Amino acid sequence: MRHDDLTLREGFAIAAARTDAEAGGGQTSSYRDGEGRAGPLAPSSASSAMPTPRDAGGEAPATAPPRRYDLDWLRVLAVLALLLFHSGMPFVAEWGWHIKNAETSSLFLEWMYFLSRWRMALLFLISGVGTWFALGSRGGAGYLRERTKRLLLPLLFGMLVVVPPQIYMERLTQGVPYANYLQFWSSIFALVPYPKGNTSWHHLWFVAYLFCYSALLLPAFLWLRGDRGAQTLAKLRAGLHGGRLVLLGVPLAAAHALYLWFPDTKALVGDWGNFCYYLVFFAYGFLLGRDEGVWSAIERYRWHALRLAFFAILAIDYLRWNKLEPGAGNLPGLLAGTTLSALNAWCWVLTVLGFGKRWLNRDNPLRRYATEAVYPFYILHQTVIVVIAYYVVQVPHESILGKWLFLVVASFAVTMGLYEFAVRPYRWVRPLFGLKPQGGTFGHGNAA
Repeated sequence: MRHDDLTLREGFAIAAARTDAEAGGGQTSSYRDGEGRAGPLAPSSASSAMPTPRDAGGEAPATAPPRRYDLDWLRVLAVLALLLFHSGMPFVAEWGWHIKNAETSSLFLEWMYFLSRWRMALLFLISGVGTWFALGSRGGAGYLRERTKRLLLPLLFGMLVVVPPQIYMERLTQGVPYANYLQFWSSIFALVPYPKGNTSWHHLWFVAYLFCYSALLLPAFLWLRGDRGAQTLAKLRAGLHGGRLVLLGVPLAAAHALYLWFPDTKALVGDWGNFCYYLVFFAYGFLLGRDEGVWSAIERYRWHALRLAFFAILAIDYLRWNKLEPGAGNLPGLLAGTTLSALNAWCWVLTVLGFGKRWLNRDNPLRRYATEAVYPFYILHQTVIVVIAYYVVQVPHESILGKWLFLVVASFAVTMGLYEFAVRPYRWVRPLFGLKPQGGTFGHGNAA
């Protein structure tokens, strides 16, 4: 089973939770703000098909391309889907989590299993698109500085302040005898990884992995944005027009096969399945960039992608429901299954991108507000859910659906309230959540 949290390994690999024990899937995005800076859950834009040649090391200014509002909307919708997903974790059958209801639902398992196939992949890909635009307005050093500020600072703050209440509430359900929260909080600095200890990044694993991808792939990305690399990139993109886009699922299948030997931990160190699989999606986002030919093909073939995705998930569910999944000793069957899972995820991502480009590429005041709010919302949402869920699951004689709906509405309201009244107005708080100190929405390159 795979989850959405991480565990901190011995030494320093910081860790995660048993959270989304997703039977396979594992979500922030990126773009550029008005100052061309890169941050985690920010938007992106796309315009011409050719990359802009630039000095790989310099701070080359660039004229901002037309904004891709559809990617803004998809990023926001993906994070809202996270709210629904994590609010369902206390009630889903078969998967463990920090807080669990006494009664669980197999019906919840089905829609959450479906979302788990592709939602994180979509967010990593959108982050890769944002990286393309971010590197169009600054050099490698400036890009890395922004990534450090927009990713590592919120990650550290999250591990010290945002995530600990989740672990504390879980410890309360386990009957661990802490005298008070302060006594519990001091245990974080023992640096014993969760679940044995209390040091974890839980749902902020995405931020940690995104920073690693950004630093690791930066030399290759800078080369591809340079004069010589631009020719190579143009050839790669030319080969993606039309239905050949689906062939990008082949490298994904190879990366996904690593899960057979390296199960999901979100611990970074040793988590080669997750690390390589989502790295490919991140790189694909950069590859797509602002190539209008590729994006037009994604839009044009959206119905074909939907059909392939639908039949793939039907095949996966048929095997799952009938307990026909290959056993541990059946390597050919396992490889076939992992290939099907990767192709399914890729086709759903193409479907969402295609329909998004067709219907969501429009602006309004809500988009501008949500574009800035989405990263702090992501950072805060799971802690709010866990704290409220601790009390909700104790309510007797209430249906699972009623509890879940209350948890969704209450968590959304509290998370938005924290953003609006505790984060957004304060210059010194905003950077802790990946925002610029001054007001204003993130633009197309805030790729965290």
